[in-house]
Amino acid sequence: MKDLLFAYIGSIIAGVASSALFLFALSRLKPKIKICEKISIEERENEDDEMETHFGFKVVNKSWFFKVYDIKVRLYSIELVPSENNEDFHCEEITLRKNETWILNRFNIRHCFQDLIFNERRLKKRTDYAVQFFSKEKLNDLVGSNKRLRFEVLAKHSLSGFSVVKIYTFRHKNDLINGSFLSGNTSKIKE
Repeated sequence: MKDLLFAYIGSIIAGVASSALFLFALSRLKPKIKICEKISIEERENEDDEMETHFGFKVVNKSWFFKVYDIKVRLYSIELVPSENNEDFHCEEITLRKNETWILNRFNIRHCFQDLIFNERRLKKRTDYAVQFFSKEKLNDLVGSNKRLRFEVLAKHSLSGFSVVKIYTFRHKNDLINGSFLSGNTSKIKE
């Protein structure tokens, strides 16, 4: 009887330990997302042949083996509001032209050292692991001493289904640069 009880307890412990190990391994399979630290400011013609300013944000899937799905982004204007004992945030959502995309392919390993090897030369291999999102709202005035822009990305891993939320806060006017992002793994903006 005692041996049977120890056998049951041993099998329960082994089952719990193997489940915990499996869940730990799966939890390591979260999407690896990079948000570029700069915002591009591009002048483009609209359908009425008038020039419009577009502010661009770049997101890169850094996972070497897996795609990410169901990517959703949000952009907020944050204003610091003083309170009695510290500061609070006042958030207001800013409209993006498109705020989601279905899939980002896995990272192209050949572009790992893109800034060193290729620099500004044209890339010949796929760059579908990076995507840009744009806003037409004037963001110049929303970054300053007590104002910030917060860019949030929600993405799901293709194998595990786990989600990750990445947030980057733009605090300085120097974060906005005239030009457009180069393609691929770089954060460079070319004027």
